[in-house]
Amino acid sequence: MDGDNAILTGTTVHISADAAALLNTTFNTDAVADQLLVGIATITVNTK
Repeated sequence: MDGDNAILTGTTVHISADAAALLNTTFNTDAVADQLLVGIATITVNTK
């Protein structure tokens, strides 16, 4: 907690199988794999 905020750090964001298939079709590639790591997020929620 930070004041009235709950903070979750280190949350990994991945591409789903459906999103990977759509991106590969859209861009005519096979470079995007299921569960490809997009990045690491910090999520902040005001608790009040």
